[in-house]
Amino acid sequence: MAALQQLVEWFNAESNDTHFVFASGDHEKNLGEDKSLMLYDMARELLFNAAKYAHAHTVSVTVATVIDRLQITIDDNGVGFDTRCLDDGPSAEGGFGYFSIRERLAALGGDLGVESSVGRGTHVTVAIPLDRSGLAVAGA
Repeated sequence: MAALQQLVEWFNAESNDTHFVFASGDHEKNLGEDKSLMLYDMARELLFNAAKYAHAHTVSVTVATVIDRLQITIDDNGVGFDTRCLDDGPSAEGGFGYFSIRERLAALGGDLGVESSVGRGTHVTVAIPLDRSGLAVAGA
């Protein structure tokens, strides 16, 4: 998760208008290189979305273990959007990124949650299953 913290620090250095915050109550998880890279790419895409479209003052990234799942939560206090556009699939405006993330997570047995409304910011949760040792489980 150190790579996610560095990613958030990079966003802070590049942004003049938005403050990015990282929090992790977890000890380092050994997810394997493939899963770690996939989660990093997803988080980067979600942070770019927040930086480019949300016009938020603050974006927070939280990493936690919730029961038997590794969960990454990205919250912003930006303009939000109508999540019904996500139901239209990958061709919807702004929907391809979320569609792609959802499909990649499904391959890991994980899921994507998106809560947003116009004027109220966005809350995105990425979760993947962990085995008892704290390792990510593929296709669980």
